[in-house]
Order: sequence, then C-alpha cells, then structure tokens
Amino acid sequence: MHRPRFLRTIQTATLMVCLLCTQTAFAASNSPSPLFTPSPQTLSRLTQFIHDQMRTHHVVGLSITVVNDQQIIYSHGFGHQNREENTVATEHTVYRMGSISKVLTAVAVMQLVEQKRIALDAPVTRYLPQFCIQSRFQQPTNITVRQLLTHHSGLPTDLMKGADSLTPVSLETLVTQLQKENLAQSPGRVFQYSNIGYALLGRIIEVVSGTSYSEYMQQHIFTPLHMNKSRFFASADIQPLLATGYINGTPGIPYKVREVSAGALYSSTSDLAQFIKTVFRNGVPLVSADSQKQMLTRQNENVPLDLDISTGLGWQLTNQLPEDRNAGPTVWHDGWIWHFSSSLLLLPRHKLGVIVATNTDAGKPVVKRIAQKAIKLLLWQKAGVERYSIASSAASGKLTDDELAPYAGYYDTASGIFHLTAQNGVLEGFKNGQPIVLEPLTDGRFQMKRKLNSLVSWQSDDLAGVFFEFVNVENHIILATLDGSERIPFAHRISPVPISPYWDHLVGTYINTPQDSDFVYVQSIRIQRNADFLTAIVDIAGHHTNVRSFELMLKPEGKKRAVVMGIGRYRGDTLQVIHNGKNGVTLRFQGYTLKKK
Repeated sequence: MHRPRFLRTIQTATLMVCLLCTQTAFAASNSPSPLFTPSPQTLSRLTQFIHDQMRTHHVVGLSITVVNDQQIIYSHGFGHQNREENTVATEHTVYRMGSISKVLTAVAVMQLVEQKRIALDAPVTRYLPQFCIQSRFQQPTNITVRQLLTHHSGLPTDLMKGADSLTPVSLETLVTQLQKENLAQSPGRVFQYSNIGYALLGRIIEVVSGTSYSEYMQQHIFTPLHMNKSRFFASADIQPLLATGYINGTPGIPYKVREVSAGALYSSTSDLAQFIKTVFRNGVPLVSADSQKQMLTRQNENVPLDLDISTGLGWQLTNQLPEDRNAGPTVWHDGWIWHFSSSLLLLPRHKLGVIVATNTDAGKPVVKRIAQKAIKLLLWQKAGVERYSIASSAASGKLTDDELAPYAGYYDTASGIFHLTAQNGVLEGFKNGQPIVLEPLTDGRFQMKRKLNSLVSWQSDDLAGVFFEFVNVENHIILATLDGSERIPFAHRISPVPISPYWDHLVGTYINTPQDSDFVYVQSIRIQRNADFLTAIVDIAGHHTNVRSFELMLKPEGKKRAVVMGIGRYRGDTLQVIHNGKNGVTLRFQGYTLKKK
C-alpha cells in the first residue's frame, strides 16, 4: 500500500489478518499447472460480488485480472475509466498502483544483487555516502539494504512535505533532505513501514546502474515482460488509457509522487498479470529461482516485537485466507495513493493470482475484498473446499478485577488512545468512540464485544471472530489480535509522562501556511491534553482531498522535541520546537513549519 499516510493508520487494517509462521512462502512447483476453466457459476458469483461492492461503496471504475499459472482465466473492467467522457474501464485501463511499486523495486534490487553490484547486508552508505539521518538512539545507525527491503530500517514512514506534489524533487535531493530528519526506531528493532526506505532503494538502483530509476525499470522489468502499458511516470503514450481518479465522486487533479520507487507505478491489471506469471515461473526471466525464494522467505523471525508479522523481501507474507486450510501460503502487496487503490494477491502452491485496481479514493477495502473473494472462489473450484471455523470454542472465563488489573492502562492504537479499566470481571474501554468490553475466555484469550449499558454487552457482526491476547515482549505490553495462534500487534501499552509547565505552555493550535505545490499537507496541529497525556491532533488537508485528522500521544524529551509514543507506523516520529520566544512558538513536523495561532 503506497504511503498509507497518517490518515490510513486510522483504519485498523491488521485487525483480522493472520500471519504465516512458516519459514518460507515459496511452495510453487516447477511443473506447469493444467489448464483451468472457471465455471459459469463461479464467474457469475464473482461478477455479482464486484457489482455489489462497487454499488455499495460508490466506486467509479475497477479492473481485475486473474491468473492460473501462465493462463489468464478472468480479465474484465467495470464502470468508467473516465465518467465525464463516458470511457468504460477495461482490463487495459491504466491505474496508479501505489505501493505495488515496492514489489517491482525489490525485484530490481535482487537483479543487481545477482550481478554482485549490491549486497543485501551492506550498509546503505556504501552506495549512498551522502545519506545521513539524526538519531536519538545509542545504537549505531548502520542501516542495511535488507532492512530497507523488510521495513526494519527504523526510518520514519514518510516525510510528508513534498511527498505528493505537483513538482516533487528528485530521489537524490530527498536523500540530502533526510539529513534534517530523525530515525523513528532503532534499526532492526521492529517492523516500521517506510516509504522513505523504498525511496532510498530507488536511489541505490540509480547510483549502481548509472541510469534513472524509471529507465532501469523500463529496460529490465517492463520490456522483458512486454508490459507495454506500464511506466513510472505519466508518459504521453499511456494517456489515452489512464484512468481519472475520483474523490467523493469528483475528478481529482493529477499529481506526482516523490518516492517514485515506493509508489509511482502506472500499470494495468492485464500488464501486472504478466508479472504474476513470472512468480509462477520461479522468477524467470527477471530473477533466478534462488532470488525469488529469498524474496518469498520470512526475513524477520528473530524480531520479538513483530510478534507474528511476517515479511519477505518486498512481499508481505500474511495469510489472507485463514479459514481455507487448502489455500497454502499467500504472498501479497496492496497499494493506495490519493484517488487510487489496488490489491495483488497470490497463492504460489496453486499458482493462482489476482490483481484488482480502482480509480476511487474510498476503494481500498473494496479491492481487498474483491481480490480475496476472487481467489477463494477459484481456489474452491480448482482444489475443492476445505474450510474450518476460526471462532473460539472457549467459554467465558472467570477473572477477578485484581487478576485483570495488570492488563489495565492506556494503549496506543492506529485510531488513537485506548483506555482499559478492570470492572466487573471484564476490561472496559472505547473503540472509535464506541464503548466495548474485552471479555476473558477460559483459554487465556479475550473476546471483544460491544457494550450497550452497564449490564449488557453483545457480539456485533464486525467483531465476531476477533480475539485478543496480551503479550509481554521486552517489557512491552502488546495487545495482539489473533487468528488461530498468530498474534498481530493491535495496541501498545503506554505510560503517562509528566507534563512540565514548559510543555503545558505549548498547548494550543499551530498553523501551517504552505508556500509550495504540495497536493496534500499538514494543515494544522493542535497540542492538547487527553487524559494523562500530551497529544497532537494532526489535520491533513489539500485542495482536492478531504480534511482528515488523527491523534498522536507525545513524550516530551527536554525542551526541543517530543516523540510520538507507541510502536508501529508513524510511531517514533519527532515533533521539534524550533523557536520559543517573544515572537511566538514554532514547531517542525513532517518537514513542515507551523506557527502557534
């Protein structure tokens, strides 16, 4: 998913995912799969599901292509490529694919690894001597290429200033700009999704190959695979096929992505089907079978704070089909940028793959659901249905409030602060402003239910099958979601930090008046108290986007900076005080300068 920026962290996308605990996801055989023809009933069910999803979520245009080994078994467009011009979407419509770019970037890196021009465990500074970033950690900051590929570099998720812009700077300039920024985490400590990391990989490709990133990808990825409608910039030859992006039903203006190698891919589902086929050919002709096996092998098994998060080189190794026993490992990557969403999902064991893309801002959950539905329907027909329920068979447990007390406290989640208190044998709190309870079960897990009043709680459809476990890792209490036995971090317990009179004086609203061509930007930050914490309410705005807000908990460190508390995307970011005097207070955040109102 490209730059799931702050606003995307509000969506708790990891709530229902189950990660692989196997060492490798590479399970495709070398022998070709037999030809496979979906039944009319299967295609009818899939087509109806697509229509229903598009209608429910007001999706303007969508395309899908499904691959069985080297065979295209379903490829169609729905709705409009451009509604105002009445241009229908087809499988050849070109969409902005967002973070699916990262998988192709990883392939390019592995090509250069095979040529011994890049070493996975070499420091980034071997290839980018000018790379330097500030750090508050005592450990050395020798970030490796492998850590960039697996999102374990400790780099911040984004540098928002200039990221989505009408006139972005080059990757080379971005490397220089990072000298003013701060590491979010100690390298290697925890999974921290980073578009910045993949921008550095793009720049490494440029330096090592001696050509621009887009030229390298054209010569070594697109041309060999005959992906004739794929580019890393909106070239004139793909304009007739390029989908118009929509937000709230209104066409959005075109803009560029600075982190080209992290999210600037323009492609069609029919073109990306050619890339899917290479995975089912063990990487040929792009990389060797050994390189592809490395890409599909879990890289982070020795990172305790990740729990059961599993990532390869470029690929995510999450089990997207936890209820289907016969699905085998899944490898995937999603993409999102303003006005566009995409989802790429593969079953290597069965040599089934699907790519879905849409040109509607709210289409992110839609493409995910459609990709999973398509792969399930075709798997069931190809390999039979072998399913099991992930619902709990455990009964409600009996714990006293004293026994529950160690779990009580404040938790940082993607949607803000989450306060749990032990009352009447359950943990009570709020989720997205709604009262909930965590009810203990006899097997040590907890089940989330909605709370109606002080006496009544019920299992709502959206929380059915969602179970939790409290995990103590390196003196960190993590509330993890569960599917089966795999634990996905959902919330991290944080402790209140005393707020000094100095920081109490900084409470207020800070305004940004951008003078550049950013498509979206940090409009304002409201520093305020929430419970026992100093918090920052960050407002994201743009001329062609909705205003969206998110809450971050701050830990002041001296008088010059406060660090965003918690573990995960955007956590560990730094808010700097760059001026505090008679002319007012000025903050720096995500590259922007904001002055107190």
